[in-house]
Amino acid sequence: GPEALPLVPDLIASMDAKMENVAWDAVAALGSIGSGAVPYVVASLKSQDVESRPARHLLQALGAIGPGAVSAVPVMVPFLVNGKNTGAVKALKSIGPAGLNPLCVALQNCPDFRIYVYASYVFADFNEPASTAIAPMLKSKSPQTVQGFTYILSKIANEKFASCVPGLITALHSNNQQIGNQAQSALIRIGPTAAQAL
Repeated sequence: GPEALPLVPDLIASMDAKMENVAWDAVAALGSIGSGAVPYVVASLKSQDVESRPARHLLQALGAIGPGAVSAVPVMVPFLVNGKNTGAVKALKSIGPAGLNPLCVALQNCPDFRIYVYASYVFADFNEPASTAIAPMLKSKSPQTVQGFTYILSKIANEKFASCVPGLITALHSNNQQIGNQAQSALIRIGPTAAQAL
């Protein structure tokens, strides 16, 4: 628990060990310490290459901490580039709905479209909370942001994404054909709820 906070720097340092079991023990210990360990994990994660082994373990530690790691969400976004079965996706899912608004904010104007692709796997688990978090992003003045979020909705939307319908209707009429096509796909996925709004 929190009484182990003085051990956090040593636990983080052990994640660079060649023996995986040492790193896994550190992940479990950081998860047990909880939210008090987050600032240390975040500071270390900021200095890691997105593909490094310590980064993978630090992300797993944030996932083990769960909702208490919500403040780490913005720092985790660049690590989504590694794919859908990675520590970043799993950790963001473990943080849960509380992490969706910070995730949306961090995704705005993201220069690497792959990050939107892999973020869709996080949003897919949360339905209404995801809809509520994404809906304001559809009003962005940034075409890049709207394109990223219409892409996400074109992959995951269902009848529970009704709060996104007004923004998708606006996006449907975009000058950007890709945004329009993605908005159309999302509206089709939402189904009768979207049809009523049209």
